[in-house]
Amino acid sequence: MPAEAHNVGMTAAQVTPVTHLAPGAASLTLWLTVGFVLLGGVVAAFGRSLLEGSFKSRPGSVPGNGGAGRTTPDRTFMRSWLALALVGGLLIFAAVSFQLDDTALRSSLLGGVIASAGAATAFYFASKSSDQARQDILNASFPTVTVPSLIGKTKAEVNATLAGAPLYLDALPSTAPDTWTAITQDPQPNQQTPTGSRVHATFAGNVPDMKDLTRTAAEAALSTVNLVLTPTPTNAAPSSTAQADQTPAAGSPPPLDRTVKVTFQ
Repeated sequence: MPAEAHNVGMTAAQVTPVTHLAPGAASLTLWLTVGFVLLGGVVAAFGRSLLEGSFKSRPGSVPGNGGAGRTTPDRTFMRSWLALALVGGLLIFAAVSFQLDDTALRSSLLGGVIASAGAATAFYFASKSSDQARQDILNASFPTVTVPSLIGKTKAEVNATLAGAPLYLDALPSTAPDTWTAITQDPQPNQQTPTGSRVHATFAGNVPDMKDLTRTAAEAALSTVNLVLTPTPTNAAPSSTAQADQTPAAGSPPPLDRTVKVTFQ
């Protein structure tokens, strides 16, 4: 046999066409893909939490149902995670397909993966636009109003103020008389809330005179006007007597922190 023919035959025998990845290389590709997907999920979660706050829930309200100030699930984050999971799963499937010793079948599978990844991406943006469209419809159906300031107003004045908004009062305690004063509110003044929502307000009465009352009697007197006692000294005996020193003074409007400081002896 001529030397040239012998060399050509040897070269042809030594060249083996590569139709699929070796088991070790395929496993490495698979684990790299899985790691990339997991890392992408962590980055997405951390990024959304850093830029927009907690991704478990966000401030929201239920129009016309007294839901002002409540929190609603963050569907945007869940949609992002679902789209990432879909695309990641397809990438893993593609990595596994490289172990198949059938180029035609692998090409078909990769074509399906590309089409499915496009569908998953389209789902993300389409559902996001759909959510925004629904939110726009709700905003149009339930226009918002600016929450007025209620702090310092009596319950009767608060009811009159909210009736013009129009908003509804959720008073705490519910048995507060019309002469008590609002010391907290939620939502806060100047915030936007849907028309017909409820505004939560805490009421308390004027500070009573604590002089000559025992600590037990002082606590009971403050409790009747939704206030609490801060005694000095803090370990004052229940039978100790209140001195003239009290803050705020008797007859003052209720303090916003609800506490009345009294010296006992």
